[in-house]
Amino acid sequence: MAAKQRPRGSFSGHETFHFRYTWLTKTIAAVIETPNIFSLDDAMVELGVGKNMVKSMRHWASALGLIEEAENNESTKGKDLCP
Repeated sequence: MAAKQRPRGSFSGHETFHFRYTWLTKTIAAVIETPNIFSLDDAMVELGVGKNMVKSMRHWASALGLIEEAENNESTKGKDLCP
């Protein structure tokens, strides 16, 4: 039987932006199309938001359990995500 994982808490990562539900569909669609979207230099352009909002979008989608690091991240060092 696998050990039960404890939820990971965090008081930072949202760049002071509150949760915005419209970001969720945009984030999930972007991750499906481009799994490493958040590590790209042009993520701001692709997502249509500012630099700190890109970080916040990733934070909120991850905090809500909608995206996570892909299991095949050996060569990309944890940069690919999956919904």
